[in-house]
Amino acid sequence: MINSTATQARAAYEEEAVWLPWQKTTILDPKVSPTRFLLPIEKSTTKVAIPDVGDLPVGHSLLHQAALRLSVLQGRGLLQYMSGWTIAIDLQDVIYPAHWHKYGRRGWAVLHALDESGLAEVTLSTVDDDDRYGRYKRVRMAEFLAECETDRLDTYGRFGVI
Repeated sequence: MINSTATQARAAYEEEAVWLPWQKTTILDPKVSPTRFLLPIEKSTTKVAIPDVGDLPVGHSLLHQAALRLSVLQGRGLLQYMSGWTIAIDLQDVIYPAHWHKYGRRGWAVLHALDESGLAEVTLSTVDDDDRYGRYKRVRMAEFLAECETDRLDTYGRFGVI
C-alpha cells in the first residue's frame, strides 16, 4: 500500500461523515463559471494547498468529497507534483464520470468552489499588471476570478476561451 496512514485517515473521516445530513452545494455550470476565462498559463500554474485528512472539517457534500480526495493525494505525496489541468481532470472524472474529460471544465468549477468555500486554498500565477517587466504573481483563484471576470468578459466576448 502506498501510504496506509492516509488511507486509514480517509476511512475514519468517511465513517464520521456518513452520519451527517447531505449538504447541498452550488457548483456553477462550466458555461457560466468564471473559470472559463482562465488562460492556459493560469491553469497550468494552479496549485492546491489543503489540510491533512485529520484536519479537514467533517462534512457530507460533493465539495467535502473532493477535498477529501485531494487531501489523500497530498498525504500520498502526489498533489505537489500535479498540474492544475491534471487535478481538474481528476476531479471531473470522479465527481462527473459521465462527462468527457478532455478539458476538465467541471473540475475547474469544483476547484473554484473549493477555494470559495475555504476547504482548500487554490492559487495560480498571473501577470502582475503593476510590474513594468510583466512578471508573474501568485493569487488566490476565487479572488482573482472575482476581480477579472468582467474584464475578460469584455475582452473575450460572451463565450470566453477554452
